[in-house]
Amino acid sequence: MANSVMQDRQGPDWPLGLFAPTPGTPVNIMSLVDSANAGAPNTATAPTTPEYANLVHKITFWGVKAGAGPPSLANNTGLLYIVRVPNSGGAGNATDKGAIVAIVPAGGVYTIEVDSRTGTMLSPYRYLVDVDTAGDGALVTAFVY
Repeated sequence: MANSVMQDRQGPDWPLGLFAPTPGTPVNIMSLVDSANAGAPNTATAPTTPEYANLVHKITFWGVKAGAGPPSLANNTGLLYIVRVPNSGGAGNATDKGAIVAIVPAGGVYTIEVDSRTGTMLSPYRYLVDVDTAGDGALVTAFVY
């Protein structure tokens, strides 16, 4: 059975999906809900408003992969790397120490969050996930308040 793809920007919760990047080849966390990057801040404005949120208040990453089922999820074997989209020629993967935001251990969880009272928000297009073990992954959920 295929996984759901939630393209609504209504919130408060927004499951972005389960990602299983090839080690060294990071995957943008918006790639399942917006494969064309239509809502990315660096994409030219389309004539209609995309159904994708440009900004969120919180993003949570779990260091899990698809399980053999049941259970449908299993802890990663290795590390999960959360990296930023590189903007100065770096690789933007787990070997690019200038792009790593966080390292999540197998089965661990990491949350990037801003204070919603200040009006500050995050662009989910800014983040990618990478792994150091083939078959590992990341389950990612964004939150809009």
